[in-house]
Parts: sequence; C-alpha cells; structure tokens
Amino acid sequence: MFSNKFVTSYKYTLIPEEQIGYLKSTGTDYVVFENLDFSSTRRYLLPAIKKYPEKFKKIKAIPEVWKDNKKMGREYLFILTDINMMGNGKMT
Repeated sequence: MFSNKFVTSYKYTLIPEEQIGYLKSTGTDYVVFENLDFSSTRRYLLPAIKKYPEKFKKIKAIPEVWKDNKKMGREYLFILTDINMMGNGKMT
C-alpha cells in the first residue's frame, strides 16, 4: 500500500490497551494485518484486534497470501474506528 503519508509499526506490547493508546498517539488511520511466518503481528497486534473488534473495521481482505509456494492465509486491511476520531480522520 502506498500513501505518501507517515508510516509506523505497531507497539511491541502484549497489552491491548497499550497498543490502542499507541495507535491513537501516532495518529494511525489504517492497520495492515499480514499473515507471514516470521510476523510479530499475531503476537502484538492481534490481541488488540480480538479484545476491541469494534475499533477495527475490516475494509479489505486478500484471500490468499503465498510465500515460497506455500499458502500462508489471508491479509486484512482495517480502518481504525471509535478511538476519539476528529472530523478530519485523525485521531486525538
């Protein structure tokens, strides 16, 4: 995905509330949940998505992701919602 905007990673925390706070503090609008073997996404981002699904609206799902001729699963693009968003789409 190309956006010509600031890009950041998620916080390396196991605490969902800290993850949400970090995403809020960085002004994150979108989150990509990728499903690769070496990914830390499942460890650090998935707990926040599971605990607060109302804050992550799925807007795109890529049905099959392949790596080295091996089916890895799906990738998802979420837009963050309900995190004190202002009218311009930026979070406060």
